[in-house]
Amino acid sequence: MVNARPSTAAPHGTKPVLALAMGDPAGVSFELTARLLADPECRQAATYIVIGDARALAEGARIAGVTLDLPVWRPGSNSEIDLSKGAVLVDLGHLDPASVTTGESSKAGGAFGLRNFRRALQLARAGGADAVTFTRYQPSANVSVFHSHCVAVSGAVPVCSLRQLLSFSRCTASV
Repeated sequence: MVNARPSTAAPHGTKPVLALAMGDPAGVSFELTARLLADPECRQAATYIVIGDARALAEGARIAGVTLDLPVWRPGSNSEIDLSKGAVLVDLGHLDPASVTTGESSKAGGAFGLRNFRRALQLARAGGADAVTFTRYQPSANVSVFHSHCVAVSGAVPVCSLRQLLSFSRCTASV
């Protein structure tokens, strides 16, 4: 479990705090996450706690042609998650992007996405985020297992896809 709550002193104001789980790396999850975080309108719309792997996000930024300057928080750290820059990456360090092939579903890729989503839900249930969102999962992923896991873990936590989130916000990023 992500054993941290965002600092209550963080100046994120009235923007919602969203736990953003990086999805299945077989698709465009890394790139979508990087594009969203690089878009000023998206960063104005919410404060993001990205759950994933720093190497995967760096690869997504490279593919997207964007530069990201996110603070990184690692489980086991003695500090709280700091939201003062408007976003933070919770680096679980659990997927080397070189170990997966884009466009090819794999057990490791599916486990990566589900673990990120589980951590995002746990963080939100502990009061560390207002809602959970995620980048897309491959159509070949076992959606019934994913859905039943979401229902079992989410409880009262609002959950929406990234596409749903963007349709309701001012964010116009082409993700």
